[in-house]
Amino acid sequence: MAEKYTRRIVKCLDDRQINKIKRNHGIKEIERHEKIESIIKKGVSVRKILSDEIFNEDTKENEKKKILYDIIENKLEIHLASYGRTTDERIDNLIAHFKNLDKDNNIGISRDGFERMLLDLRKIENMEKLVRSEFEIEPKVELTSETLLDYNIRPKDILYLIPLDDLKSFCIDRNISYRRKNIINCILSGYRESENIYIENYVLIANNDINGLKNNGIEIKSKDIGLVFENTTKAIFKRLSLNVNEELKKRINSKRDKADIILDLGNQEIIIIECKSSKKEYSKFTSVIRQVKSYAQTYSRNGFKIKGIIIISSGFTDDFIHECNTFYDFKVTLIEAQTLVNIYEEFKQSKLNVFPITLFRHGLLQEDVIVKALKK
Repeated sequence: MAEKYTRRIVKCLDDRQINKIKRNHGIKEIERHEKIESIIKKGVSVRKILSDEIFNEDTKENEKKKILYDIIENKLEIHLASYGRTTDERIDNLIAHFKNLDKDNNIGISRDGFERMLLDLRKIENMEKLVRSEFEIEPKVELTSETLLDYNIRPKDILYLIPLDDLKSFCIDRNISYRRKNIINCILSGYRESENIYIENYVLIANNDINGLKNNGIEIKSKDIGLVFENTTKAIFKRLSLNVNEELKKRINSKRDKADIILDLGNQEIIIIECKSSKKEYSKFTSVIRQVKSYAQTYSRNGFKIKGIIIISSGFTDDFIHECNTFYDFKVTLIEAQTLVNIYEEFKQSKLNVFPITLFRHGLLQEDVIVKALKK
């Protein structure tokens, strides 16, 4: 496991636990920060630390599990889908979590927030020297959010490098409250812009992945996730420079027919968007078509021409896609959450000012086709 993750674990241990490890390995340092760095540099096994070194010889299995749960859930503020029945399983699941982090593109805050955080952290003495030394970054390389992410160095990796006393002073200077909480997560919260961070975590929102969102520092209640998914989808379409008409929706929607999003194309033409967050691939074709048909009829009665329906979810079953392909009452475009995010990222790099709605074709939207069109 990478040293940066070992550091996260060791830094959340209490002084008694750290001193026990120190004695076991003949570490001479006195200051807490120096002791932690010596433990890491000596290459002490995380598995050995968590299975043996932080416990007394007479500590029972159940007590070990409770202590590990406290470390994972309360001190690291990591929310695992499963903690395991034994101490070893608990450690295995924690290590697997850290290994999976390197495959995850989410960094906990937006890239803009990361850049602002770096600028503020430069006020801490020796911060840059600490980062360059730990991650072996040459002086000629500028420490920006972009270059650090190229090195796979994330906001938490930077913050965990900084001594606790310096972090506390930083929080006081920035008016960041941290008492009885994980100070790292409190600092990250101070640089989190809700719209950007929700877009970066859009796929987790679409999947109703509450634990995944918690691990990225985002607290959303299960009952609210559908609305967050709808609002984040709305934000993405606005960033595609399409006209999301909230006033029209408020005026036409009824208690019975509540369309999620209305794209106003002008000349009394609209596209209706339905958002379906789901832990599994979405499968309820008949149900959702009945819904959107009713919406379409309501808007048609009010003089609007329906140019298409867009359904967005985490994914769709093969049967759902097949039923959509053989449905011809009106055009229905299916968009998977990851596809929408990727299209948005490609659109930002394109020369287009407005996303071409002609690319919303019937059936499942093919990302490669859209990307190719945007690059023309």
